[in-house]
Formats: sequence, structure tokens, C-alpha cells
Amino acid sequence: MSFYRPGSASALILPAIFFYLVSGVQMLTVTPDPNTTINISSSAQNQGCQVCTGSGSSQLCSTSLLLTRPIPVSVTFTCPKPQGVFSVEILQYIEMKTSSFSGLIIQKDSGSQSLLDFQRRFTWTVNATLTPSFGFDFNATGLRQIHPSVSCPDHHTYTLWSAPNVLVGKFCRFGPISRAQFLNLGIFSLDVPAGQRVQQDNFSLFVGEIISSTKVSLTLPIGNSSSELLSPNYPNSFSSDDVMEWSFMVPAKHTTAVTLHSVTQPKCVRKTAAVEYTFLRRAGLVYRLDEPQPGKIPGSFSMVLRNCEMDETLSSSGLTLNVMVSVSSDQVLCNVDLHEDPKLSLHVINVSPDPRCTIQ
Repeated sequence: MSFYRPGSASALILPAIFFYLVSGVQMLTVTPDPNTTINISSSAQNQGCQVCTGSGSSQLCSTSLLLTRPIPVSVTFTCPKPQGVFSVEILQYIEMKTSSFSGLIIQKDSGSQSLLDFQRRFTWTVNATLTPSFGFDFNATGLRQIHPSVSCPDHHTYTLWSAPNVLVGKFCRFGPISRAQFLNLGIFSLDVPAGQRVQQDNFSLFVGEIISSTKVSLTLPIGNSSSELLSPNYPNSFSSDDVMEWSFMVPAKHTTAVTLHSVTQPKCVRKTAAVEYTFLRRAGLVYRLDEPQPGKIPGSFSMVLRNCEMDETLSSSGLTLNVMVSVSSDQVLCNVDLHEDPKLSLHVINVSPDPRCTIQ
């Protein structure tokens, strides 16, 4: 796993980790990469196993260890199977200081068998206070959103966070989500279970245009399909007085229907929770959460979820909802067989002024 910026001498590779087994106690040597932090922490079910550095009278032991310097560190675990107790998080902090910044997150496994034995999380925190916005480009494979309790088929679970501590969602590989844009701070992470090799993949970082909220872009496929999206922080409430945007690129000669499911209405003290739609060639529309959403949208569009200022003194669950986006093709197939009578001919005339209606 690494982050590569064009023009740099090399990529940041996963830390070198080597294991030794001495008298039932596991020892390892860890060398963090520059600008990389390694956090080794134990679970709540830890029954006394500790992670130690140093030796003899200078040995220090604890239930967690944070390594920040790019130098080899000898680490000892006081139990024979620390992989069942400890997890490893590898963190990188990326500062985007110029509008010409570009970079590549390289999702790649180091091949260290010892590291594979641990549950791992790879986290990239991006700070872009000096740019209009920034984003992650997932066009190589695409992502699809999942419920927090659902597992991905390849055991690679991605998570996106926006500031301040807003869960955009959890995702699996291969889906219509092509981009995610943030205003100032965004966090992208990958969780891989113990024993699972990381699938090699790349994600680009880019400087984006001025936006007013977190924005997720979807490129919908040709043909009939459905995509499910969840409100931020799901299954918890969307933040009070917050905004979230989804942008949909729809293929030509396709229409889209939007439906809301499992809607939990917030208790508002100011404003009203609503969904706002913006279209390419006509005025936008605003819908309440309790009324039917647009059923036949032609072409690309964007959808903005706006929460009200909630009464947070109440113990209500706030705003949560599921969004189902269904796209269908407008093409109509007609099968004509003229083989039985060679004297017959077929003449088709387009009498519709609609430029979307063509004969192929």
C-alpha cells in the first residue's frame, strides 16, 4: 500500500515487517515508511497480551504501540498468537497545498506473510484547505455502497469520511460510484481481514471545482440497473443542518427513477428536510421526504439531500433514509420478419421531433 506523487523518486511501500518466534513469544522488526504512522492496538477482549519495545530494564510494554519514525523497531508480543488479539493500522497524511496537485494511491500488498496474519486497516487522511475541493477518483474499478452490516465478496471494505466526522458510507469494489469530492478534509480507508491479501488497485487524487458540500458522483451503466445509496452516518442520523450531494451521469436514451425507502423524519426547529433535484435542461425541483420522488428523469442530474436544524434535545433517531436509483433504457426493439413474402417492404418514418428518438 502506498501513495505516489508524480515527480517523486519512489512510492511509499508497506513497512518492512519480519517475525521471529522465541520461547513462545513472537518478536518482529517494523520499519515504518516516511510520512507513515503504524498503530498496533489490541481488542477489548485482550486477556493480558501486551506489545513491547526495548529489552531488559528499558523494556516498555502496553496494549498498544504507535510508531512514527522511519527507523527499524524491535517489537515483542507477550503471547504466542498476537494476530488474534492485535490489529494493525497504517496511516498516511497527505497535504494538498497547490491547485496543480495530483497523486496516486497505490493499493498493493507487500507480500509479507507475517503482516497478512493481522487484521489491517490502511487509512489516508487528506487535508486540502488551500484548494477549492479535492476528490478520490475510483474510475479504475468503481465502488458500490453497502449497508454497514454487509460484507464485501472480496473482503475489501472501503470507508469514506468527511469533516467533521461524517460517515459518507461503506463500499465494495465494482460499482457505479466513480468519484467522491470533499471541501477541506477527507478520510479514505480500506479494511482487510487477517489472512487476506490486498487486491492490487490504484485510486487517483485530484483537485476539484468549488462545491458547497460533500459530493459523490455515479456513472450509471447502459441498460437497466439499480443502485442503492444511504444517507450519511447511516444507520445513525444525518448531521443537523447538513447537505449531501449525489451526481448521476446517465447514458443517452435512458431515464431514471428515484425512490426513498425506510425514511425516518427528523424533528426540525428550523428549515425543512428535503431533496432538491437539478437537471440539465430544465428548472430544479424540491421534494419533501414524504412525497413521491421523480419517476422518469431524462438525462443526467444531481440530487441534494438537505437536513433541517434538528431538535437535538430529543431522543429521536433523526434523519435516515435509503435511496434507490433505477435507470432504464428508452430503446424499443421491434422484430420484423419479411422472409415469408419477398414482395413486402417496410418503410419507417420518424414523426417525433424529440432528438432522443432515433431509428437504428
